[in-house]
Amino acid sequence: AAALARQGEVATEAVPPLPPCEAIGATGADAGRYVNPVCGMSIEIAKALHVVEYAGRKVYFCCDCCKAEFERAPERYLAAASQRSD
Repeated sequence: AAALARQGEVATEAVPPLPPCEAIGATGADAGRYVNPVCGMSIEIAKALHVVEYAGRKVYFCCDCCKAEFERAPERYLAAASQRSD
């Protein structure tokens, strides 16, 4: 019974908060970051594992699923991303 922690302790002590999408709305974009055009997640360019070169520029993704979705309709996602940044 001593090995079992109370439910509240497990949630706050064992699992650090890692909400990846909170940084998207932060003011002042960090240098070295890129906004994934598929899901809107902020990606650290130096650590990006999923990258596509399209129309002479690199596009970074959080996961292979977003990368594959982008490859199916790249123009659609790039158009939507440019509208969001305007």
